[in-house]
Amino acid sequence: MEVACYLPPTLPPLRWLGNVGADLPPAVQQRLRSMLFGAVAPLILGSMISIATTLIVYHRSGDTVFAAIAALDALVLPVRIQAWRQERRPTDLVFAAGLLWATLIATTVFLVILFRDLPMSLLVMAWSFASISGIVGRNFLAPRYAVVQVGTIMLGMVGSIAIVEPPFLIFAALLSLLFIVVTRGLIKRQREMTIQVVTSDMESRAQSFVDPLTGLLNRRGLEAAFATMAAPSAAGIGLLYLDLDGFKQVNDRLGHGAGDRVLTEVGRRLTAAAWPDAAICRLGGDEFLVLVPRIEARDLHALGAEVIASVAAPYQIEPTVLARIGASIGAVVGGPDAADLPRMMILADQALYAAKASGKGRCILYTAGAAEPHGEPVRCGAEG
Repeated sequence: MEVACYLPPTLPPLRWLGNVGADLPPAVQQRLRSMLFGAVAPLILGSMISIATTLIVYHRSGDTVFAAIAALDALVLPVRIQAWRQERRPTDLVFAAGLLWATLIATTVFLVILFRDLPMSLLVMAWSFASISGIVGRNFLAPRYAVVQVGTIMLGMVGSIAIVEPPFLIFAALLSLLFIVVTRGLIKRQREMTIQVVTSDMESRAQSFVDPLTGLLNRRGLEAAFATMAAPSAAGIGLLYLDLDGFKQVNDRLGHGAGDRVLTEVGRRLTAAAWPDAAICRLGGDEFLVLVPRIEARDLHALGAEVIASVAAPYQIEPTVLARIGASIGAVVGGPDAADLPRMMILADQALYAAKASGKGRCILYTAGAAEPHGEPVRCGAEG
């Protein structure tokens, strides 16, 4: 699944506020950031409600300060939307604008309560708690940011009460502190549950791309790797189609447990022999595929020879039992005749058939209908 890429803020204070979990794996952090910035509709709705509420207060009071607050909120909204939609850039502006929005709410609440207008005070307090609910539901993945936004709004309430009704200051402060503590607990719980779901989902997806025995890619994983390599085209991608020679005899003579150990070791040897950016797949049974990006035919030939030599080395099954197998390889380099993975596999399979027919233990490269052998036959079987 493709995940949108949002970078953390660069300014230290905003980076601290916007932290989604420095102790989490980078892939999980990126997934959480993509969820945090995934939907712009709640942001727009929250700003529209705050603008409308402030304009209602302005209409009732006639005080231009509320018109100014509404105008500033309206000016900040497109900036927030634009910053929200920009991937692969630091998100400083997103967090800074969000803090400004919370400050505008706090300022409106402070002034309305200060003016002792009871109906408007009830309206803005209901609006502020609705905004807090939206903040918790939307920004809980960045808990410090969410708590600071909530605390800013609550500070506007407590500050106005301290001026209007000083005897209630301590009660209002304690109640606000309790509210913030409870809110922080809800944020923490919701965040932990989300991280657990995200981590489990990512692990499940990763396992669906991996062969459980060898730890190599399976067919699905290889297709995903090829899709990445083949952007924009498959030209220059090399494919080795590997079939083990003599593996059946190892299974028949030494048992399936020994066969599994051999397959696992073959996976390790392929990983060691292949290029660092190669994708290695166990297709099933004793068949393996190796995808290598940006490789020429002669280099793919050389890699095939190295793989054959590596696979042919003895396998220690027991202290006194060795197993020997070989490998035959069909190879192809992507191009006009091999523009996608299924076609490349067909052509490499044809070359593999030619390698088997020519005596096994060879790498044969498909080149527009021609077959070029490489490597000497390797003796197969099992030893004890």
